[in-house]
Amino acid sequence: MNKLHSIKEIIKTYDTGDKPVLVQCNDLNDYVCKHNKGHPSCKNLFAEYLAYHFLEMLGVRLPPCAIIEVKDNHIIPSTVCQPRFFKEIDCFGTMQLNLALEWSSFSFSSSDVRRIKNPEDLFIIAWCDIWLANEDRNWNNFNLLMNPEEEGWYIIPIDHGACFNSLMFDTGRKLFLLDEYSSIIHTEQYKLIAKKHFKQMKDVDDFVKRLYLCITNIEENFDRIITKTPLSWPIPSTYIEELKENLFSEKWLNETKTQFLLFTKQSLKIK
Repeated sequence: MNKLHSIKEIIKTYDTGDKPVLVQCNDLNDYVCKHNKGHPSCKNLFAEYLAYHFLEMLGVRLPPCAIIEVKDNHIIPSTVCQPRFFKEIDCFGTMQLNLALEWSSFSFSSSDVRRIKNPEDLFIIAWCDIWLANEDRNWNNFNLLMNPEEEGWYIIPIDHGACFNSLMFDTGRKLFLLDEYSSIIHTEQYKLIAKKHFKQMKDVDDFVKRLYLCITNIEENFDRIITKTPLSWPIPSTYIEELKENLFSEKWLNETKTQFLLFTKQSLKIK
């Protein structure tokens, strides 16, 4: 993963829970950067990093990402942006997609839905949200973009800092399943896209089986991904080991599958 640094003052601070900032970096691209608000554990940045790499390995379309150092002289202090947020701790940044629309701003007309080029990514994202216990993608907060390209629209997921039950997972505390209100599967937008691809539960089951073939590859590469975690994020090894054990346990994977199939059956009303 590229390591970049800011080259001018912060362009803007976003008015969302994590208060990410937009900066221009030395590759001359603008990046939306998640910082750590000065907290030492950096588990939120680690969650962003890990979820991004898992989704990437599952073939989901994503904006380019980088580890970013925001220089002290580029920080404009305010109540929501302090130098201590960035001091000695690298940010996790994703390239700004200038033409992308928020999911809630997309029209979802029949013609636009037909132009979506990567609908399967939406199903992978919905499954991953259950697997990674991401509680921050739901009917009220999709954290999805629609990016227009020459051949059509592409679904792009963003913001994975609330994985692992909003970071409540810890040593001695296992992951627990999302409820239906914490999943996009029950939303009208998801149904509109999914019903064109899943006509019966066998179609959903076949999709999950193909997906689970990729999980072995992710598990085999987990340690390699971890070794590239920025040194400025001191994540305890015991936390990483227990998270790995939980994520790839047969019990948790079966629970994830059962929940995904149940939510899909309820949402699409198929047999």
